[in-house]
Amino acid sequence: MINKKVILYLGIIFAFIVAIHSCEYATIPPPPTEVVPEDTTDNDTIPSDTIVVTEIKFSTDIAPALDANCKVCHSGTRKPDFRAANSYSSLKTNGYITAPGATSVLYLKIKSGHNSSKITTTVREKLIKWIDDGAKNN
Repeated sequence: MINKKVILYLGIIFAFIVAIHSCEYATIPPPPTEVVPEDTTDNDTIPSDTIVVTEIKFSTDIAPALDANCKVCHSGTRKPDFRAANSYSSLKTNGYITAPGATSVLYLKIKSGHNSSKITTTVREKLIKWIDDGAKNN
């Protein structure tokens, strides 16, 4: 005959196994939502999440980001020189700005996180557009 202690231990082990497996739960994903396309018959309507940039300016869009993030090291002792009077000419004459913008030396350095650069994705996108638009000194 089986000892009462053995039955008690088996009962405890069984209860423990049931308790462990009962803690598992399944996550039910929410039902998919139907995407209704916007009415695009009015060509003057621009979706609210679209950023419209007519012209990227070196003086207001690019130079401030380079000044804030790169000038600490590139202030005359390293190329390119990002001091205010030299920034544009240093980029242009030393081959940092070449089209297309996404393959330019300047963009690739910034994208790689060169010396922990904290230039945002938005500024990087503006940099590409600025270079693709002719990299004007404006």
